[in-house]
Amino acid sequence: MNHVFVPSPVRLSEVHGLVTAAARCWRTARDQRARVQRRLYALLIDHDCGMLAPVFNGLLTLYETALGRPIVVGGAGLSLNEQALLSIVDGSHHHHGTMRCSEGMASAFSCAVRSARIMIAKVLVDRIGPHRPSSLAPMRLEFAGGERLFDWKVVNARNEQPGQPSDSLRA
Repeated sequence: MNHVFVPSPVRLSEVHGLVTAAARCWRTARDQRARVQRRLYALLIDHDCGMLAPVFNGLLTLYETALGRPIVVGGAGLSLNEQALLSIVDGSHHHHGTMRCSEGMASAFSCAVRSARIMIAKVLVDRIGPHRPSSLAPMRLEFAGGERLFDWKVVNARNEQPGQPSDSLRA
């Protein structure tokens, strides 16, 4: 059996920057009692990663719960909490020894970490990969009663651009 190494177009520094920015935004929003996911989305949409807002919200909420105290974020440098989170997300450090929480909470946090890794990789690869989501053919979404959520039709390249509503939706 031959194994082929396929290099990832996603750099670890990019993931670390995204996680750090999200953690700092999350902490600020929580401290200001603002709408956390809206703030995260506003930050992440500029990086074409808006759909990661609920992922980071869940991950950071469980991280704080597992720590048993508020997450401390850094300023010019990384805080110890940020350093630990980055090493947990990138897989270079196993978190079970550092968390002071129940086995159930540790398990929930582990699931959140795995889910975040999958979603971050998916979003970043789709963003820079050859087949961006907007270049895919639209899908028909139907409900049990036969009604459709959107009236998708085949996009005619001369008349419509992908991602634009069809004529029936413009009226």
